[in-house]
Amino acid sequence: MTVTPTAAALAPHREFTSEELEAGRSAYALDRQHVFHSWSAQETLSPLTVLDAEGSWIWDGEGLPLLDLTSQLIYTNVGHKHPAVVQAIRDQAEKLCTVALSTPTTRAPKPHGSSSSACPRTSATSSSPQGEPTPMSTR
Repeated sequence: MTVTPTAAALAPHREFTSEELEAGRSAYALDRQHVFHSWSAQETLSPLTVLDAEGSWIWDGEGLPLLDLTSQLIYTNVGHKHPAVVQAIRDQAEKLCTVALSTPTTRAPKPHGSSSSACPRTSATSSSPQGEPTPMSTR
């Protein structure tokens, strides 16, 4: 893969140690050995190994900067490692990392713009795509 001088000049500067580059190569080899990628012809597949990411940039397994125009399949529209998102993850992990969706908790994150520390959901229900209530558990 060739990176144009313009793209490389725009990317934040990153230097990777030989150990980091070797870890990327090892991750690639382990992926090819143990991972079945759905909807792909396995023999010709060459998955991208990512060593780091920041904002709109990712660095591939060889340390080359790539402008991430895919938003990593949409879920990083605010950019990789956005400080507000990283802080929200830290805050939530200190409260409660994970709980089944069918389990109401007062340790959930606050709704945007809310000063309440209680979970906004008061019953174990969710909504269908059409907005109709659906049970989340059989309790």
